[in-house]
Amino acid sequence: MNAVTVKDVYENALLPHQLHAQLSEREGQLLTNEITALLSDSYCIDDTTLKFISPFYTLSDYKTLNLVRNSRGRCAYPLCDKFLNGGSVTAEFSGSMLGFCSGLHYDCNNYILNQLSDDPPIYLRERIHMVSRFDFANMRKQTYQVELFEDYLKKKATEYDMDTINIELDKFRMSY
Repeated sequence: MNAVTVKDVYENALLPHQLHAQLSEREGQLLTNEITALLSDSYCIDDTTLKFISPFYTLSDYKTLNLVRNSRGRCAYPLCDKFLNGGSVTAEFSGSMLGFCSGLHYDCNNYILNQLSDDPPIYLRERIHMVSRFDFANMRKQTYQVELFEDYLKKKATEYDMDTINIELDKFRMSY
């Protein structure tokens, strides 16, 4: 399957729900399941797509996405196009580094997990699914949108030298 774009998410998951501002509980879960299905055998084409889908995931739903990707033999990080060397990973190991192609993607994924919450559930996040089909380039940062670890590292790279970045990375790894 081709890489998933913002347009793919809009057309396959969001478009059917553009008629009202509040999702029902069933619609919220359906929307998340549609995005998970898109990413189960594919990956986000760019960081914009991953940021775009983040408001549609609770912590539990994102962990489910990781499990689904692992069960298909893919690195759990949705921005990664790589398959795992050993094939699929069982649920008991999916949260470990075994579910990822590299330590960096493990860290990237944990950085997202640390920003997500199960409260409020998707169906109570008013208007998150309302997107103009022509405004993808000018998407505003949404309340539930995550910052990517890659962006965090880029900011730190301009502030610090590499030794300091490695110290900060070690501190982050010790926090989980």
